[in-house]
Amino acid sequence: MVELHHAGAVTVSAELAHGLPPHDGIPVNIQVLQTVALEAVALADTFRRQLAADSPLGITATVATASTGNRLLPFGNGYGQCALIADIRHPHKLLPASTELAPNTDDETLRECAPELASGLLHQFGQFGINLRR
Repeated sequence: MVELHHAGAVTVSAELAHGLPPHDGIPVNIQVLQTVALEAVALADTFRRQLAADSPLGITATVATASTGNRLLPFGNGYGQCALIADIRHPHKLLPASTELAPNTDDETLRECAPELASGLLHQFGQFGINLRR
């Protein structure tokens, strides 16, 4: 779901556990999280250009969970199917991650912002090898 606000705010929501097997924690599909970060940066930049913003645009990402006390369980795409990633942290919640787009942002800067945003979230799981460039 995407919300575009008159003041320039963009809200992107996605189900990060869709299609994952049930567990005693909260499953999070890492590949979907990375893709949502990429799409959120692209949407925010497009909306910023449409509004002709003349100041920097801050982008903040977080994984919202209900206050259940359950841990977040990262799932990755291994050999064609999603599986729980072994030997990685299972935090109770993630701190927000942020990046910023300048008013004169070029394509190279956009390509750097999406991995920065995703990395800010994924580092909290202890996962470091993030590559969103294709």
